[in-house]
Amino acid sequence: MLQNVPFIIFFIFFQLVIRDKPETPPSAVAAAPIEEMSFTDSFKEMWANKNFMTLTVAYAIVYGVYCAIGTTMSNLLNPFGYTPTQISIAGGSTLLAGVIGALLIGVFLDHTSLYRKTHMMISLMTFASLVLSVVALYSFEGQLGPIMLFMMLFGISSVSFFPTSLSYGAELTFPL
Repeated sequence: MLQNVPFIIFFIFFQLVIRDKPETPPSAVAAAPIEEMSFTDSFKEMWANKNFMTLTVAYAIVYGVYCAIGTTMSNLLNPFGYTPTQISIAGGSTLLAGVIGALLIGVFLDHTSLYRKTHMMISLMTFASLVLSVVALYSFEGQLGPIMLFMMLFGISSVSFFPTSLSYGAELTFPL
């Protein structure tokens, strides 16, 4: 029951505050007229857009890594002496840092529109945070601080990759 209360409060708040169509579109993609195409025609156009397909592969890789780490976190950290409580703290802090990072990177992208450079930076940060996490596992066995720091960096980079990829995909296919 207690878990449903925040959902109900936010649902009512959003229903009262957020409009279906704002007076000013949030982006050029939202302002563009919708071109009616069949599913196969739109799929052919997206398939021909190599940048979009590259983004799709990159998104799939980062999403797969994030899901794999999230589902096997307990199996990965148990052999190094971490308790279930420590593992849940590391996982929760990863997610929280990721949400905050996604918001900050979203604001950055709104002001700069540097999608490609941001994605490259986020991809490198994801890779580096995973490598540093492995090093920390062996160097600081059983200590929560170092592994939590690198897992938070992983959260910032991987969670923020998802919404920015969706925005970037809309920009790459504009005016599809």
